[in-house]
Amino acid sequence: AAPCFCPGKPDRGDLWILRGTCPGGYGYTSNCYKWPNICCYPH
Repeated sequence: AAPCFCPGKPDRGDLWILRGTCPGGYGYTSNCYKWPNICCYPH
């Protein structure tokens, strides 16, 4: 996934293109929506 950044997060996340939710099984704990993509943390 491409790197992305959310406000208030010190590290980068994974950018998932054209998704409204983060996929399961990757250990993501938080996210922020960047229409039409989503940024999932931690990468």
